[in-house]
Amino acid sequence: MKKFVINLVLTLICSAAVVRAATVEVDVSPCNLDGWTPSATGSSSLNFVNGPATPPCGTGSAEFRIDSTGASNATLANVNYNNTMLSDLTALSYNTFVSSAPSSGGQAVFIALSLDLDGNGSVDDTIYFEPRLQGTTVTLNTWQSWNALTGLWWSQNSIAGATQAAPKSLADYLAAHPNARIVNLSTGVGGVQLIAGNGGAGDWGNFVGNADCFTIGVSGGDTTTFDFELDADNDGVPDNIDQCCDSDLRPKVDVNGTDPGVTSINNTVNAQGCSIQDLVNQCANGVKNHGQYVSCIAHLANNLAKAKTITKAQATEMKTGAAQSSIGKK
Repeated sequence: MKKFVINLVLTLICSAAVVRAATVEVDVSPCNLDGWTPSATGSSSLNFVNGPATPPCGTGSAEFRIDSTGASNATLANVNYNNTMLSDLTALSYNTFVSSAPSSGGQAVFIALSLDLDGNGSVDDTIYFEPRLQGTTVTLNTWQSWNALTGLWWSQNSIAGATQAAPKSLADYLAAHPNARIVNLSTGVGGVQLIAGNGGAGDWGNFVGNADCFTIGVSGGDTTTFDFELDADNDGVPDNIDQCCDSDLRPKVDVNGTDPGVTSINNTVNAQGCSIQDLVNQCANGVKNHGQYVSCIAHLANNLAKAKTITKAQATEMKTGAAQSSIGKK
């Protein structure tokens, strides 16, 4: 019996360890970059947009626009994977969409990984995954999925014979440098990058393309899918002007802390991206006493009624609900 119990405990511990790793989705937007840094050189640009078409994750994506020279770039770089062993990657994939590109280029947004090969923390090589080198045609106006973990890469220093003319697998690269690890650049730029550009007019001039659903997994940790969005909280206001980036979008306004509380007031969103409930929550957060909360709600209700966002009767309803609440009481 004792042996059975011990085996059962060990089984449960092992099962818990297996379950611990999970696939998580993170919304990345101008309000919440989650380790990503957008940048661009020359007249190129990196923006978060809705679409194009139907993105594979959510409703938006990251848009890369390259100027007519093709020599500049647009980049999204992530700092969260510094010192990650290349051999520990368990997933690496993403989706691309190309709406405009030189006919001779066949380009799409590509991945770059900055690598430390000798353990001193500095970049010794950079490897690139380019969709055009995977044996599949890059198609215009179509979302395409790319598995970079099992795909072909080329090395800036031609390590393991991996060149643009003869790209190799990550396994080939690791055979030459088993201790390769991802590192951030000395300038602070992330070692995991999505890039467009850095070429010429013939292959990148006036390129417009998008990336979404960037998925990366590390052995012993979670697999994360980064969903690039213009409006992460789906309140209809782009995050670059949204003053409430994670709006409380419950259908009806609650001022007494017993949702649904006040039920006649629709929880609308203003032009700054804040719902009425966001403003109510701001009154409640950090309140020192009940009277302060009631006063804040009264002021808010009066302003909403003055702007004709709610009626005078609804303003009274908000004030009454706040007075009857226990918010701010010890």
